[in-house]
Amino acid sequence: GYDAGVMGSALEPESANTLSCLVTAVSALSTVHAVVVRRPEGSQLPWAFARAVVPLSGSMSSRGAQEISAYLSSNIGTHLHQLHVHTNEHPTLNRVLADHGPTSQPVRNVLHGAAEFATAAGANHTTTSEPAANAAVHIAASVKELGADLVIASGTNRGHHNSLFLGHTIDHLLHEVDTTLVLAIAPADHDENSATDPDETDLSTPTELTRA
Repeated sequence: GYDAGVMGSALEPESANTLSCLVTAVSALSTVHAVVVRRPEGSQLPWAFARAVVPLSGSMSSRGAQEISAYLSSNIGTHLHQLHVHTNEHPTLNRVLADHGPTSQPVRNVLHGAAEFATAAGANHTTTSEPAANAAVHIAASVKELGADLVIASGTNRGHHNSLFLGHTIDHLLHEVDTTLVLAIAPADHDENSATDPDETDLSTPTELTRA
């Protein structure tokens, strides 16, 4: 009868796994949403987080990360950097679109929706879309550049045969980000009517919405 399960996981230095074996197995088999908190090896969780990066994809499952981050920020003051990454393999076309083309409406909807939700919850946030050749690499680099002490991401389990796979972006973050990571995981049969795919969306002009 529960709507979600919450688990903690430490990085296991002697293992190739980025989450503990038990957490991976439970998350893969869960029929309800799972929230996993993975802290870096040998570290203690702080009393309060100062800055969190929240990747935005526009999918239904990404709403979980937005809800968790907005609740956290409104209660302890964590600044949220809500980040959408748009990619395009043609930099020349990107420059032309940036000068002459309209901003992609689906992505604008994602940005405005995320900003409005965070503002309504009383969260302190910056919501932005930035261009990059690789979304996962850019998000991981932004975590370090911003000095974020928390990443809150979400995705749907796409694994097969009771395995757990949350997509290439989250997989990259699990391997490359050494700060505390919170994952909101939707079960494998969760309906994902994605409004936009961060690895395929073309956003011609970077857009930023800021709430002080």
